[in-house]
Amino acid sequence: MVLKKLILSLGVTGLALGGLIAGHVLYLYTHREFGPQDFQQLLVLSLTPAIYPEEEAQKQAAEILHQKFTYLGYGGQMTAYESEDHQYVIKFFNPRAIIRKSWFRQFSKWRRVNSLRWIKNTYFRQEERLLRNFHRYAMAFQDLKEESGLIYVHLDPSTSLSQKLHLVDKEGAEHEMELDKCPFVLQKKVELTMHHLGRLLKEGAHEQAKESVEQIYQLFLSRAQKGYTDRLQTLHKNYGFFKGRAIQLDVGRIEKVENLDLLPEMERIVSNITPSLKRTFPQLAPILQECLKSSSEK
Repeated sequence: MVLKKLILSLGVTGLALGGLIAGHVLYLYTHREFGPQDFQQLLVLSLTPAIYPEEEAQKQAAEILHQKFTYLGYGGQMTAYESEDHQYVIKFFNPRAIIRKSWFRQFSKWRRVNSLRWIKNTYFRQEERLLRNFHRYAMAFQDLKEESGLIYVHLDPSTSLSQKLHLVDKEGAEHEMELDKCPFVLQKKVELTMHHLGRLLKEGAHEQAKESVEQIYQLFLSRAQKGYTDRLQTLHKNYGFFKGRAIQLDVGRIEKVENLDLLPEMERIVSNITPSLKRTFPQLAPILQECLKSSSEK
């Protein structure tokens, strides 16, 4: 009798657990990406210290945000929408990681999204993860505004604009968003580095392409001189150009380092980005070493 009760209890527990997993997977499958309604569910947390953008930055942001913004794409941390004049992007923080449809056909990915660690980090540490990202964008806005192309950040109640945004989602549906209710960053829209270099070379603008590589180096140098580092340098997607100026469009992993040793940092960066540049544009790769040599001699 006791054994039957135990088996029945285990069976009920198993069914309940199976139901929870099935519900979890179904939710992920139907919410693989995010839309305007998801961003407005995020609480705008209070940052310490708070950010107080200058009045000029508020005016510029308010003017830019009167345009319609259309879905552009997503990354690991944010989803971006492009302005009508193609000069700016507004980025909203993803509530959790984007789920790719192909993951549901891969056992390793399937196992990962059903692991206790993934569930804990996704649902129970959301605030911690968002706050960490907020702080990095706050640091970039305060110290790396030119390097990051950031125009405005709304990360806590002190930076509200009391403005609505006309947004077009991935499916073409139009929305009116209350911007004060969701954290966002407003940034210059860049032409990605590899596309930029490829276009210049195709147009025969070889000197401009060389100057662009020098610009990339100067971007990293300026960032390091201000005491910031980033463990990843991905020229294909994290860096680009706005009106001829190199910009780091993804600052979600920057770190402030006290007494950052400049030369080793630049050697590390050049070592990281040279292989991808050499594979795609071998004629441009030596410029990085020339820049590094010039820096070390100063």
